[in-house]
Amino acid sequence: LKDRGAIIIQDASQALLSTFGRPLADFIIHSPRKTLGVPGGGVLVTQAGLGLQEVELAPPPVSYLESASHAYLARSRFDRGVQDEFYPSFQASESNQPCGLFAMDPLSLGLLNGAFDPDAIAERRKLNYRVLAAALADFALFGVLERDVVPLGFPVLLRNRDEVQRKLADESIFCPIHWPQATPLPTGFQSLSAVLLTLVVDQRASSGGLERTIEIVLREGRPL
Repeated sequence: LKDRGAIIIQDASQALLSTFGRPLADFIIHSPRKTLGVPGGGVLVTQAGLGLQEVELAPPPVSYLESASHAYLARSRFDRGVQDEFYPSFQASESNQPCGLFAMDPLSLGLLNGAFDPDAIAERRKLNYRVLAAALADFALFGVLERDVVPLGFPVLLRNRDEVQRKLADESIFCPIHWPQATPLPTGFQSLSAVLLTLVVDQRASSGGLERTIEIVLREGRPL
């Protein structure tokens, strides 16, 4: 495709901290919010001299800044143990996102520039992944973590996925289901969306949280 003049855009929204090369991409898209605690914003990386210096970016609308900040603060309170219903605020912020040539909001930009240690976060996520992989090898979708990959989570395959997800939620361990399958697959194909659960390897996860996760999956889970 590149030989025929195509411009390649690679979606790396869930791989902000991974360090493997992307030699075929002209543009790479990252989503900091997938990995770090920022209200919003995205990162566009250009390669091969394809600069965007002449593109003028407008400040984000005030209405979006208000809704994004409210959602961010509500989630922060929730993470500290305050029973705050953050999800409706998050949904309102999502629906209010502007589409166009807008700059990242100042709060997100400031946090990215000075509030995080990317190397420490990457190493913590890798360590948490290895802890889960060692204990839950029978459930793992990917048992071995490649050297240059920083994981978003630890995906496991469970015959009783929804039941295990509820058991984890009862312990305030909230594990997402990615890529729900909206339409049935042809006969003979197995849909991962029905059995896949992503366990938390977040850098904020405590050793106690990992131990509880392992205990619940081993006790309640039925591997494929």
